Amino acid sequence: MADIWYNRISIKHKYFGMWMLFSASTLSILAMVGINRPFWGDESHYFETIKLFGQSAYPNILSDYPEATPPLFYMLFAALGKVVGYTLVSFRIISLAIAFIVSVLMFVLGQQCIGDARKTFILCIIVMLNPYFLGLSLFVFNDMVALLFLLASAVCFINNRYLFSAMFLGFGLLCRQYVVFALCAMWFTTFLESFHSHNWKAIRRFTVYLAIAVLPLAFLMVLWGGVAPPMGTQKWIVYGGQRWNPQSFIMYVAFSGLYLFPLVIVSIKEQFKINRILFASILLGLLSFLYRIEASIVAQRQINQDTVGLAHKAIVFLVGHGFFESVILFVATSFGFWILLTLLQTDLRRMRIRHVRKESMLSFSFYFFLFVMPFSYQHWEKYLILVLPFVAIGWMCMHREEKAENTSDNILPAQLV
Repeated sequence: MADIWYNRISIKHKYFGMWMLFSASTLSILAMVGINRPFWGDESHYFETIKLFGQSAYPNILSDYPEATPPLFYMLFAALGKVVGYTLVSFRIISLAIAFIVSVLMFVLGQQCIGDARKTFILCIIVMLNPYFLGLSLFVFNDMVALLFLLASAVCFINNRYLFSAMFLGFGLLCRQYVVFALCAMWFTTFLESFHSHNWKAIRRFTVYLAIAVLPLAFLMVLWGGVAPPMGTQKWIVYGGQRWNPQSFIMYVAFSGLYLFPLVIVSIKEQFKINRILFASILLGLLSFLYRIEASIVAQRQINQDTVGLAHKAIVFLVGHGFFESVILFVATSFGFWILLTLLQTDLRRMRIRHVRKESMLSFSFYFFLFVMPFSYQHWEKYLILVLPFVAIGWMCMHREEKAENTSDNILPAQLV
């Protein structure tokens, strides 16, 4: 028995070391290739806002600034800028350091949930090689900082550290408002655990912690008189109200399927079945023809953008707008719905047999993300980067659980004999 545990620990450490080496090497290559590039997209106005925070007095600057996102990212980089200098290269080095910490946390969360270091290693490679993960690791955007807090919160949550989990969620909310999807997922998971066990102590305590964690953002919203600073609202949120947009929902489902495709291929032999879920997914995929996937009104009118991100742009580059684009997006939407419905079926079964565990928050995060994000004035493929690690790990957890159940079913008759 001691030898078995020693071998497991050795394998875990081996793959963790390999992941650290792979992550550091990838980020180093990224730095060599792109650290001196000119501003990339929205990076220029993020850079200017960071300098504005570095030159302004607190707390006055918090009441209004020209962005639609909360201030923690700008505060953090402005503070670090006083140490390393207010240069684009300095901030990109900070982004790379944050990305490395994110990669470590992603492996830790995957290992704790999946329990298989080799599969965690493969999963992390697939997620990290996502073009948005690479780009956000280098360029000065607030997404990677938000992901850092999200993963830290998830690791704490899995280990029943509710106070620290809520604290990191609060930090994440101060980077991106829509991090509320993870807050809802963790709260709902804890509620179901308490409901099934009839032990309400955990949910009461976690609810109090979460209520305290959201207070800073709630205070800022009162100060702003809305979900974003007045200057940011006037500059960015200029078309349409805060209404749930089915077009955004279909877009996120489609590109979830597209970006998770390499991971699903790893386990498709065990997961793929010709059943009602497959046919339902194909039917739901037809919604991509009803709610066409295209850039938001804001993107179309402000920056003349007609695609929703890199993958969509690549599709248009290869086949142009029109019939073939629609067919590809239909297939992607159907595949995304297949992933969504497969996860949902597993979670409903878990709830029915009262077997909800901490890992359930991973797939719950996906559901709440798809509910929350269509309320935004803007939709981009990029925003998926905050939930893709959770969905990927949740998918592998489901695969492991079903494989274990099938093994138990095969062993049980022999044991009874």
